[in-house]
Amino acid sequence: MPTGVIDHGIVLLVKRNEINYEASANVDDLIDVYTRITYIKNSSFCFEHVILKSDTGQLLVTQKSVQVNLNPKTRRPERLPDHLRDVIIKFEGEDIEIIN
Repeated sequence: MPTGVIDHGIVLLVKRNEINYEASANVDDLIDVYTRITYIKNSSFCFEHVILKSDTGQLLVTQKSVQVNLNPKTRRPERLPDHLRDVIIKFEGEDIEIIN
C-alpha cells in the first residue's frame, strides 16, 4: 500500500544541489527549516530550503536542489506523473512557476 506521494514507483534523482552556509549553529540551537518547490518543468522540479535560528531568525543556510523524474526501467528522464504535478501545484498554489 502506498504511503506517500512519491511512493508510486516514482524514481527521483538529485541532478543538482547548491548549498550556501551563511552562519554556524551550535548543537543545542533550535532551528526552523522552511522548504518549498519553486518551479516544475517537464521532468524535474526545484526544492528550495532556508534554515534559520529559531530564537533570532538569523539565516544559517540556503539550499536549492533539482530533482529529475526517471523512468524506472530505462533510467532516462521522463515527464513527472500528473498526480505528482497536481499535488505539488495544489500545495504551492500561485507561488510556483510552471515551465514547459
